[in-house]
Amino acid sequence: SIAGKLGFTSDPVEANDVLEGTVYIFSQARDSFVATPKTGVLDYTLNELPSAINKQITENEIKNTAQSFLVDNGFVTPDEIVFGELLFLREAPGEGYYPSTRESASFYQVNFYPKAASRTILKLNPQDSLIGVRILPDGEVFSAHVVRLGTLSESSSQYKLKSYSEFSNDIGKAVLVSLDEGNIYLPDLPAGAVSKVSISEVELAYFLEAKDSLILQPVYLLRGEASVSGYPGTVSAFLYLPAISLSN
Repeated sequence: SIAGKLGFTSDPVEANDVLEGTVYIFSQARDSFVATPKTGVLDYTLNELPSAINKQITENEIKNTAQSFLVDNGFVTPDEIVFGELLFLREAPGEGYYPSTRESASFYQVNFYPKAASRTILKLNPQDSLIGVRILPDGEVFSAHVVRLGTLSESSSQYKLKSYSEFSNDIGKAVLVSLDEGNIYLPDLPAGAVSKVSISEVELAYFLEAKDSLILQPVYLLRGEASVSGYPGTVSAFLYLPAISLSN
């Protein structure tokens, strides 16, 4: 149904994955759509990043374009998602994507989260949004990534979050999950490469440990900067810290 709304008329290529199940691949000259029903993962993208005239569309126009694309093509219903954040990203050839201004961005990324969750849901990579749409400066949708979690329900049990004192005492246990907007591959860093991390922002969110996880656990997302051997100055850093108090 989604593939038809996106304009794909040919039957998909089917591939079977031991873990992911059946994968349906729709492809034509201009764009592609891949659906994995077992895991609820849906991916749409243009096959090439075209050059686009910067029409200076407003933030509301960007958000509305992203939401309309998801709703009109059947990825989600209007009542299922809530706007999360709007990012302006610029491509650095051979390096990756970095935060930018709207005027110089290569594309705009609009992230949403499931309305039932009431707050952002994070995956192992904080840059990897659960529901995200990338829009070119001329207003055309470049790609969309949607992970459908099924029905979400709040736990009947209540858990106390860490107090400021517990948070301060445990901050050294926070796990570093991303450096330089995800452009530094953490497993490649030698021991001791990160010499200092400064935290400037904290956000309470939920953590999806794996696509088949049955529980979303509250975590603190810590944002800041880090000093990394071999990189001049500082780079952005994201860390996760479990948010539930041990005194529950």
